[in-house]
Order: sequence, then C-alpha cells, then structure tokens
Amino acid sequence: MLKIQALIFVLFLSLTMSKEIKCQSAADEKLLVKMTTELSLDSAQIYSLKKVFSSFDFQLDSINALIKTVQTSDQPEEDISKKSSVLFQERKDLSNWKANQIAINLTAVQKKKYHTEIVAKTRPILHFGHDKADCKVCLKPGDSGYVPKP
Repeated sequence: MLKIQALIFVLFLSLTMSKEIKCQSAADEKLLVKMTTELSLDSAQIYSLKKVFSSFDFQLDSINALIKTVQTSDQPEEDISKKSSVLFQERKDLSNWKANQIAINLTAVQKKKYHTEIVAKTRPILHFGHDKADCKVCLKPGDSGYVPKP
C-alpha cells in the first residue's frame, strides 16, 4: 500500500512539474516568440518570462475586474473616481513591473537589442486611420499647433 501511495505521489509531482506555463494574452505569446527568435533566449529565460507573463495576466485580470466592479457600483461619483484612479495607478505599476521583470531576465546584450529592435518598433496609435499624435483635426483648443476652424 505504501508503494502505491509513493508511486501516485511521484506521478503527481511529475505531472505538476512538467506542466507547461501558458500566457493568457496573445500579444504576450507573440512577444515571447519574437524575443525567442531575435534575442536567442535559452530555455531558462523562456520559462522565467512565461511565469512573468502568466503572473501579469492574472494580476491584470484581477485589477480589471475590480475596476469594473467599482465603476458599476452604486457609490457616489466622487468615491468611484477616487477608487478608479487608485486602480488605474495599480495597473500602470503592474505594467512597469512587467517591463522590469523582462529586463531582469535578459543579458546586457539582449536588453540593448530588446530596447532598440523590439520595444522601439511599436506601431503608432492609429485614430481614424492616422497617427493621433500628429493629427491636426484631433487637437483641442490650448494644444500647441491647434488651428481654429473657419
């Protein structure tokens, strides 16, 4: 009987230890694939980054659920605003944590290449088919470069 319990325990450990960590986000999966090919990540780095992405996704889902709960509550608008701003800051802090964890898991050469070739090549935010940062139509009064409509 003791041998069977030991065998079951060993099987349980082998299944849990070999379980693949998956990223919930498709964007994180794409980023990891790109990083793996362009930065030549080793298996330990890939495993660590998958853990970071998985943890980030779980925490982000939790914060987003809290934001939704707060914003749909029957509390006064002022309380909702205060609580939401705290949660939005937590979400920003979480994104910064993710970026720091990515940097920690890379070598100095990989960090340089990551920042110059992977992060720097993010596409501009498109707004009605154009770059919102350079849009003259989207500017508001008080913005530099604002041209009043005739």
